[in-house]
Amino acid sequence: MTDPETGAVHEIVLNKRVRKAYAEAAAAQRLRTREALRRCGAHHLVLRTDRDWIADIARFALRQRRAAGRPVSAGTAAPGGPA
Repeated sequence: MTDPETGAVHEIVLNKRVRKAYAEAAAAQRLRTREALRRCGAHHLVLRTDRDWIADIARFALRQRRAAGRPVSAGTAAPGGPA
């Protein structure tokens, strides 16, 4: 890896310990993000590239509409968008 600030090159050897530390750090970051969004009152959608993320976004949007008490129908288009 190359440090973008210094230009120094660092070799990283992946082994069980490094993978475990990375997984723990990534999980902690995801938790901090989720908690910060909840404190702000924002909704949180986690997308994954190994899933159909477009379907995940559609399901999330439908859940949000239903939770807000807005009707959901197949013919509903976004304001200003095509019908």
